[in-house]
Amino acid sequence: MPNSGIHIQIVGGGVAAFEAAAAARKNDENARITILTRENTPPYRRPALPRALQGDLPEREFLIKPAAWYREQRIELRTGVTVTALDRKGKKLQLADGSTVPYDRLLLATGGYCFLPPIPGIELAGVLSLREYADLIPIREALARTKSIVTVVGGGLLGLELADALLKTGHRVRLVEGCPVLLGKQLAAADSERVRQHLEKNPGLELHLGSFPAAVLGEKQARKLQLADGTELPAELIFFSTGMRPHVELAEQAGLTTVPGGIRVNPQLQTDDPDIFAAGDCAAFDGKPGCGLYAAARKMGAVAGANLAGGKMEYQPEEYPAWMTALGIKLSGTTLTLDGNGTVQE
Repeated sequence: MPNSGIHIQIVGGGVAAFEAAAAARKNDENARITILTRENTPPYRRPALPRALQGDLPEREFLIKPAAWYREQRIELRTGVTVTALDRKGKKLQLADGSTVPYDRLLLATGGYCFLPPIPGIELAGVLSLREYADLIPIREALARTKSIVTVVGGGLLGLELADALLKTGHRVRLVEGCPVLLGKQLAAADSERVRQHLEKNPGLELHLGSFPAAVLGEKQARKLQLADGTELPAELIFFSTGMRPHVELAEQAGLTTVPGGIRVNPQLQTDDPDIFAAGDCAAFDGKPGCGLYAAARKMGAVAGANLAGGKMEYQPEEYPAWMTALGIKLSGTTLTLDGNGTVQE
């Protein structure tokens, strides 16, 4: 292995950051590797967040690796640390507490945030999204206070998983989807219709399809969700599951090239600066936005980590099959199963 002794800084705490740190250590036993994450927990399995609405999951189901693993691998894990600026010329990062940390090579694995549509009232209390661990406590508290139906806006894979998790907390759920069909990106029209008919049989679930949200009504607290067709739905808690936008603030501040889908990277996942890489939801490979999938972030992180340690790996994007198990629906690639009622091929 190379005897480099270089200092690798990784900004971010998701699976891309974890895989990058693991790959860098595998490829360079002497490098100093640091993960800086603003979250107050070691890297975790983000797809497990909806299941955690009912309470904390066992560590083995939630964390990618326990805290001891980082010590064993000689990877410095700094949680609760926010990076506020990137100085490319000085090769250092500015932290929120006023201190700076140097780097020889840097990975931006800053992830993304939930997109909230720019409609009136979107800032009201009761409008929620679930993207990271810190969201769980206020969401659990809000769910404990309300006995009314909970609204989920967005009928994609993540929206359906969220609706399933909310039903398991004992709440009734109203699902609002602007498209007239469910899972239209994943399923043929006939299969989408089967999904709708299947969900309409769930006594705890209310469907509203074919009209987009136009406004959240209320003074300080959300009271109603107004749809584009004029319908007003009582809604004190409204979860938006309407897509993701990449965190590109650090890259833009430092003058790195960004595109609408993220930080532009080459096949080695390098940015304009050969010592700065990007991976995961914040990276735009070949000028295209990231797909927002856990498996893709894992692969990008592994490639970036190897290259941070001096490798020359190239990222090869893949077509990842849709996968979901929620609300009595099992979707795996082109195979759809509904509560044991048979398997439908697209």
